[in-house]
Amino acid sequence: MCAAADFFHCPAYKLLISDIKLAVKKEVVNVKQEEDPEDQIWKVSITHVDISNKEKLSLEAVNRAHPTLDLNVKLIWVQGKILKIIKEEAGNYSILITDDDVGRDKATIFDYSSVPGGDHPNIKPGAFVGALGQIWYNKPEVIIKATKIMYLGDRPIFKEIWRDEVALSKAYLAGLVEPCL
Repeated sequence: MCAAADFFHCPAYKLLISDIKLAVKKEVVNVKQEEDPEDQIWKVSITHVDISNKEKLSLEAVNRAHPTLDLNVKLIWVQGKILKIIKEEAGNYSILITDDDVGRDKATIFDYSSVPGGDHPNIKPGAFVGALGQIWYNKPEVIIKATKIMYLGDRPIFKEIWRDEVALSKAYLAGLVEPCL
């Protein structure tokens, strides 16, 4: 379990915004700050993993039933195309991103402008970014408090491989694939 003191020792899980929408608050790390979203641990249940692209990545399927994978999540890593930049009341900026082609799954990356990478001059609508951070809320919309922003440029390869990268990460964590060494 990741307490507030060892925050940066927590793994950062690659997730799709659709995974975050289904997450459930698991427990409060610091009872005194029960409503503080920074102290939340989220349970993300992965019930389906698509490993159809395992061959091109030199992975070998392990003969196991598809289990439900429950992750206790404090830090997440998401990627997406910036739809718009939002100026907040306190003078900070947030970005609205989507990680699908139709804009169905969206997340607000809160306070991106004050974290490492948030001052990159090419962070603007249409750019593809990665965000490391914490889930603050997932209903009615996904809000992620940024810890770091990575400008990934306008190269389509990052967008093209993101869903496969997340699926293979989940498959590995669930024990469904292993590297062919």
